[in-house]
Amino acid sequence: MGAAPGRNGMAPAGNGSAPGRRGGVPPPGSGPPGSGGVFPGASGSPPEGNGGGPETALDALFSASFQDSELGHIPSGWTAKPLPEAIEVNPRRTLKAGTIAPYLDMKNLPTQGHSAEEVIVREFRSGTKFQNGDTLLARITPCLENGKTGYVDFLEDGQVGWGSTEYIVLAPKPPLPPQFGYLLARSEALRSHAIQNMTGTSGRQRVPSE
Repeated sequence: MGAAPGRNGMAPAGNGSAPGRRGGVPPPGSGPPGSGGVFPGASGSPPEGNGGGPETALDALFSASFQDSELGHIPSGWTAKPLPEAIEVNPRRTLKAGTIAPYLDMKNLPTQGHSAEEVIVREFRSGTKFQNGDTLLARITPCLENGKTGYVDFLEDGQVGWGSTEYIVLAPKPPLPPQFGYLLARSEALRSHAIQNMTGTSGRQRVPSE
């Protein structure tokens, strides 16, 4: 498992809610997901320690109080900012051609929960590269609409895996914990925005990767 501080993140509403928590918690990225959202400041950094995975990443980012913002009430200590300032999209990962490495195809990216159904080992040629702590979001129809999203926690320390070219990789920047990317990807706000901005011909539409 990748580093997984306990009790971090935000529970999205709707289908694909983060395991272990339900209720009226505002989704990450409240407001227009394409332009930005609501994110914790330095006071929202994760506690030390490991264990649990995304299902434990729920509470520590939330204050017991709220404050006003241009987007409405948000947890105290949080700020509204453009998404690229909080989440790195398609971060650079290095894997040499010909390397034998873990491979995750679209078929085994889950529609519910965070765990990949099956990971195989094969020679790297061309595809999306990722490491532990990254979130994989399908960008092609109908996989995006079906909820195909996963959290990478199945690699060895320092190992890079690879998979379909139809993944978008999300990697939160500090002080956000890595699980925040998964919870954001499962939020109705981000998914609806992504679906509305797909391009291409009918049946082969995609979310732009940039």
